[in-house]
Amino acid sequence: MGDKGRTERHYLEEELYERVRTDPVIFDFLQAGSLDGLWYWDLENREHEWMSARFKEVFGYRDDEVPHRAEWWQQHIFEEDLPAVFSNFERHLADPSYPYDQVIRYRHRDGSTVWIRCRGIVLRDDEGRPHRMLGAHTNVTSLMRSRERLASLVEGRSDVRFRVDRGTGQILGASPQMIEWAWDGRRPTFPVPLAGVFASDACRQLASAASPSLLHGERVGNAEPGRGELLIASASLDGDQLDVVARDVSFLGRTHHFVYLVEHLPAPALLVGSGGGVVSRNRAFHQLFPGHDGDSLARMGAGSLAEWLDTGCPTPLFTAHEPFPHTVTSSSLDSAEGDLRLLLFTDLRPQVEAAAELSRARTQTQQILDGLPQLVLCADEASGELTFVSQSWVERTAQRCERVGEVLRVVHPDDRETLRLAWEGAGGGRRYTEVRLLTAAGSYRWHEVWLDRQRTSENAAASVVTFNDAEERRLHRLQRESQAERLEALLEVAPGAFFVMSRSSDGEDELVFESPRFRALFGEPEHRTGEGWGLIDTDYLEGIQQAFDRSAATGEDWATRYPIDHPRRGRIWVEGRATPRHRADGSLTWYGFLVDVTEAKRVEDEMVLASGRLETALSAGGMCTFAAHVEGGVFEWGPRAAEVLGVPDEMLPRTGEAYFACLSPDDALTAQATVEAPPSSESVVVREREMRFPDGQRHWLQFAGRYRETEEGQHLFEGVVQNVTERRKMEHSRARSQRLESIGTLAGGIAHDFNNILFALSGNTAMALSELPPEHPAAEFLEEIRRGSARASELVRRILAFSRPQQPTEESVRARSVVREAIQLLRASAPAMIDVSLTEGKILHPVGIPGAELHQVVVNLVTNAIQAIGSRVGSISLSLDEVYVSADQADMYADLQMGQYVRLMVRDDGPGMSADVLEHIFDPYYTTKGDESGTGLGLSVVHGLLTSRGGAITAYSAKGKGSRFHVYLPLAGVAEAEAVVEAESGEHSSVRGASVIYVDDEPSIVRVAEKVLAREGYVVRTFTHPLDAIRAVKRGAPDVLVTDLSMPQLTGIDLIRQVRELYPNLPVVLTTGHLSAELELELRGMGVAHVVLKADMVTQLGDALVAALGAKPD
Repeated sequence: MGDKGRTERHYLEEELYERVRTDPVIFDFLQAGSLDGLWYWDLENREHEWMSARFKEVFGYRDDEVPHRAEWWQQHIFEEDLPAVFSNFERHLADPSYPYDQVIRYRHRDGSTVWIRCRGIVLRDDEGRPHRMLGAHTNVTSLMRSRERLASLVEGRSDVRFRVDRGTGQILGASPQMIEWAWDGRRPTFPVPLAGVFASDACRQLASAASPSLLHGERVGNAEPGRGELLIASASLDGDQLDVVARDVSFLGRTHHFVYLVEHLPAPALLVGSGGGVVSRNRAFHQLFPGHDGDSLARMGAGSLAEWLDTGCPTPLFTAHEPFPHTVTSSSLDSAEGDLRLLLFTDLRPQVEAAAELSRARTQTQQILDGLPQLVLCADEASGELTFVSQSWVERTAQRCERVGEVLRVVHPDDRETLRLAWEGAGGGRRYTEVRLLTAAGSYRWHEVWLDRQRTSENAAASVVTFNDAEERRLHRLQRESQAERLEALLEVAPGAFFVMSRSSDGEDELVFESPRFRALFGEPEHRTGEGWGLIDTDYLEGIQQAFDRSAATGEDWATRYPIDHPRRGRIWVEGRATPRHRADGSLTWYGFLVDVTEAKRVEDEMVLASGRLETALSAGGMCTFAAHVEGGVFEWGPRAAEVLGVPDEMLPRTGEAYFACLSPDDALTAQATVEAPPSSESVVVREREMRFPDGQRHWLQFAGRYRETEEGQHLFEGVVQNVTERRKMEHSRARSQRLESIGTLAGGIAHDFNNILFALSGNTAMALSELPPEHPAAEFLEEIRRGSARASELVRRILAFSRPQQPTEESVRARSVVREAIQLLRASAPAMIDVSLTEGKILHPVGIPGAELHQVVVNLVTNAIQAIGSRVGSISLSLDEVYVSADQADMYADLQMGQYVRLMVRDDGPGMSADVLEHIFDPYYTTKGDESGTGLGLSVVHGLLTSRGGAITAYSAKGKGSRFHVYLPLAGVAEAEAVVEAESGEHSSVRGASVIYVDDEPSIVRVAEKVLAREGYVVRTFTHPLDAIRAVKRGAPDVLVTDLSMPQLTGIDLIRQVRELYPNLPVVLTTGHLSAELELELRGMGVAHVVLKADMVTQLGDALVAALGAKPD
């Protein structure tokens, strides 16, 4: 019969047909018993379930009336039976050995109950996962009703209930037991007339009883004679409605009732009396034993019925003189006429015939399997015995194995564990593996192995193992594996996503291939090819397209990095690369891959941030990194090394040889020793090296780092380096200052007395000059004495300033005149064979340094040059010009600042100096002239004098090439420059008639001061003892007090405090040989603003008095 007119089959039905033909497990399941319907359930999509037409017919439905949906049967099962169904299902799903077999109740279309025996088996895929479930229904309703009737008979139930409307004579409702008694379980449509159920006399009793209590103990019979009767246990009346509770007493104590039961049983049955005679037999008995009445079982091979019953109903019985398999169930019944025996017979011939058919099928199957090239084994899981061994196994292996362990011994030792694990893990599904078997020829050959674990009809576990020779197939598979298959495997395991993009000749782009990981990368489980590109940040799309355009134009790889907005992970970063290939048709194809570099980018960003922070920190600290390969002789510098260290990049040594060439001989020896014996890698090594670079620059560099050993066994010294030249200069200056402190105390101690002597000398000289006319012969000599005294005073002041730094006074001069005067003086004393010359450039500005100090600088430098030339013929050349010092030039010297200077150069052609001597020439007490002719203070004083004024001095010399000194004189400020001319006039002011008390412990000073001030018009009282001055002040306050600082009985500070207690506003002028910063600060706190140095008293005391008195000079 063809398919014409047939509706399209459900996919599960088609699948089941195929599996019935190919799967022996399903075939055995379907042969296990009679069927009243099949169902096939999709466990991967549990809404879908195929149900056969017979399945639906049992419940009163046509095939087309019920959808193939699992929810249908779940809605028609009795609600109280549904939990047991699902519980058994879950247990069978977890343990295939647990049978899915139960009796459940369904609701028929007409409302009646249908009892169904439901059996099922879960089918699994190749990986052992539940895939489908096959089930079968058997209608056992008649059996269950017979059981209920028999149970009711034995137990005497009293749960028959019904309600009667006495007004209408109708039954309004009934219990299931009443429905079973009255209508054989078929639920009627209520209300139902009483006359259709009960006999006429019973109807009258139920409708007209005066009181419900009168009905107790009454019997009411069925409308059909012989159907039995009910014994009313209780009754109650609610209006016209009568509720009745009764017991079914149809069979109690009456043999004919038991006879009725037997006649209606579906199974073959005999009712035997107490004497052994047959009381009744039903139609099913006659069908099983045709021609036998059952009075005597001797004709069936069992002797008399009584004997057969006494021996426990042994088998076999015979039908038509032929033995047949059967089972007999015997039950005792109590009856008023005596004890009865109920015998129920079960014919087992259908099962026996099915078993025989199965045996024949197995024999045929074995014959078929023996003829197959595959090797087949069947094993009993419980005992481990082989229940079937194909002939092909014996021929292939020359082994007649009887147990599973013997099979494992035929397998290659390296593969035995693989097969054992696969065998044990087969579960309810199929397992596959490959092993090597030892053949009869003595060699091993590869075999494919399929292992299936199944359940027999007795629910025992059995394994079916199939071996298929795979030696050639395996070899061919390895040799002939295609490139596409290898690529597919690569795509599966590769960490990135692969893609292929094509650009047509007219410029249209199309993404033609994406690997499976492409979707995972973009977070799109299902999308059409190319949709993933829509997740890219739009700000980057143009750049990506431009990169493809460049790749197309140049043929270079496409490479870029961009972010995408992942639907679950948020923003991630992807890095891509693709190689273009041109086609003959003019199109272009890119083969590329994409990799998630989110974590790598995060690390890179952190490294960049950390590197930036480190670079910032190093730059802020004036440091950079370095790495020195000790044995390899390679020196590496970090980024910005030239900028940080202040050394041109091309001057930085890149090799060990270049590095050693920059070191002094002593440092080079020390560094070489480190190369030969590197220190421990655990300690931090700090080295300071003076580096002399090829361009002549000298820098002190500090290297701090650790030594470590590389994988190649080489030593690497790496760390940080910084330029410490400024620090070294500061340390050098601090050391020089500390050495100067040693002469500070001595200089301060003699300054007071020396200044007193100079003041007496200069004061008396000034007085003598004032008494003589300018043309007097002695005036010239006195003038020289005055100048000498002034220079001596300035020298003392410089020595004090040198030993005890103080705030310099602001004074400006024209450098040209001072230098000329000094040269004129020096030419007179210089040896005749030494030529002293001066070259003057264009000088526009005065310099901010006192003339005496500049005079001293010139004299010291020229005198040193004369001494250096000695008795040889030589020359000393001086030059003056204005120069601008750049930042680069200023960085080379610690004391030199960027700006405009008047430069004095002093050059000689003497023997010159070595580098070591040149390094120390400005140190105090350092001399090369010996103890008799050198003090070591000349150049030290010059250096201190210039630096205190904001100037600087540099020296250049080499052995045999003479020496050259550059003196940088700072320019004077605007106010100082305007005061230069006024300062040269030498005129002083005074306030005539003002009274002055002058106090000094040195009598010669007091006498000179008295004369000088008296000539200026002041009224002067002088004292050499401070206490005498205090007593004089108490007698009358002067206009101004002038006092020395250092006095034996009372210091000038103490004297001022005591006088201020008497006259708080009394003007005061303090004289001292030395003014320190501390003293100046203390005097300001006391309100003393006028201080005159002893060396300047002749020229400045008058001005100080005028300023202190606050009056205009006369």
